Amino acid sequence: MQVDVYSFGSAISACATGSMWREALSALGEMQILEILPSIVAWNSAVSACARAGQWQRAFRLLGDLEGMPIEADVVTYSSVMKACDMSSQWQLALALLGSLRRQDVRANLVAFNTAISACVSDRWALAVHMLQESIAQAMCPDPFSLASALDACSAAEDWPLALNCLREGRIGATTPCWNAMIKAAAETGGWTMAVHLLQRMPADQLQPNIMTSGSTLKAAERSSEWDVALFLLVTSIPQRLLRGNVIIHNSLLSAFSQASKWQAALHLLDSMAAQCQPDAVSYNTTITACTRATHSQHAMELLSSMEHQSLERSAISFNSAAGAFADGRWAFSLELLASMSTAAVAPNAGNCSAAMNACEKGGEWRWPLEALATARPGMANTVVYNAAMSACAQAIQWIQACDLMRQMTAGTVAPSVVTFNSLVNALASGRKPELVLQLLPAMAEAASLPNAVTLSSAVDACARGERWMWAFTVLEWFPRHCLPAPLAALRSAASGASGAGRWRRAALLLEASSDAADTAAIASAAAGSESSAPPTVLLDAVAHGATGVLHALNGS
Repeated sequence: MQVDVYSFGSAISACATGSMWREALSALGEMQILEILPSIVAWNSAVSACARAGQWQRAFRLLGDLEGMPIEADVVTYSSVMKACDMSSQWQLALALLGSLRRQDVRANLVAFNTAISACVSDRWALAVHMLQESIAQAMCPDPFSLASALDACSAAEDWPLALNCLREGRIGATTPCWNAMIKAAAETGGWTMAVHLLQRMPADQLQPNIMTSGSTLKAAERSSEWDVALFLLVTSIPQRLLRGNVIIHNSLLSAFSQASKWQAALHLLDSMAAQCQPDAVSYNTTITACTRATHSQHAMELLSSMEHQSLERSAISFNSAAGAFADGRWAFSLELLASMSTAAVAPNAGNCSAAMNACEKGGEWRWPLEALATARPGMANTVVYNAAMSACAQAIQWIQACDLMRQMTAGTVAPSVVTFNSLVNALASGRKPELVLQLLPAMAEAASLPNAVTLSSAVDACARGERWMWAFTVLEWFPRHCLPAPLAALRSAASGASGAGRWRRAALLLEASSDAADTAAIASAAAGSESSAPPTVLLDAVAHGATGVLHALNGS
């Protein structure tokens, strides 16, 4: 077999097609050993092989190696290296190459501009639009790829008006990919009216919507507060040919109904799907979620049972969707559902376990969450599950058990979160253990978990309910320390503790900013029953015109 530039060129071209960059570079090296000068076509094929494999550094090096060689880089060489940069999110290099190409009098063609536009889509959307305008200025007629890339950039920037302007400046007939990109841009910014309008306009431009068109418009409808209008317009605009046999579009519609808590519409659509396509597990899971959001447990359980009859795989997601129906506190039903997973040969996950614990919390059941944690398989008891068990103990005023759970977490590998600490503070507040709360707050810093407004408000409440009003005032000082505004509820708790101890002046100063009649009435009532001789009129005047505030209240008598 004769070995010449043509045989090597064919071999390297085949390597480029298969993204075999190592073989392509090896062939170039062999040509140099045999002193066969590669053609620019063979060199470009090697660059393309590197580009397709994401080897942008090697593609860039091949471009540099051409300096001093008898062959010169052409627009294809630059475009291939730019493509490699695009695939590796190296938009700066792609733009630099475009500038270098133009400086060397190698006329930049539309492919090079398209590559530059594509490279800028994710991070530099304004540059992508500029590249489109630059190609137009150089009398290059943008193709659908140019427009679609620029429109995708507008979508990434959530700027669909700019997308519409790009389409007008394109000076070519719009295509379905261009329309899809603009609908996507409208959907990302909640412009559902524009998205539906564009969908309805497509037939007038002799364009046929496809699955991406419908999916993007559905996304806009899901985000819309006017979901019913959006869905009506959408359903009447989607061609029947797309609905027939297309479970994806049906599932998107079901998701829109579920998001809007329109369980009846979701059930109706699921029933009618049989005439168009076969519902899958996603169809049922989504409809189950719609029913549970409306607390229609019977429909949710019927759908879960129907999945078995339809020979559809019931996953942990299916059972978790149904568990939401019992989140109102019907913990016995929730535990039955969890137990039925074993019958269905479905292993419960942390989500299933925490959902059952949440139902126990609402129903006042705290024993089962502790038992579940004690028997949980490795990896099941994560922070979310512990938080759910902690909340159940807090709700049932089982502060000792809540403290035990915290000790288990810190002794093991499960890191407590601020939610964990908040639940424990609530449990201690219910158990009137303010001294433990004050020990817990500094411990949060050791666990790298800073208290939030909920933590501190619960701590204030714990001190007030534990008849430690001075401690409550001390906790109030933590709010500015953590750059948090003290909620009115926290001020009321501290004021309640102070007034209960006959310290109505401090209580009045805390609530001076409140215009709620209940606050002034509560303090007046406390003052009337205290040992102070101050008349209610003086008290009310202090509430209305106190000139100091919390800091003065902390220093008052």
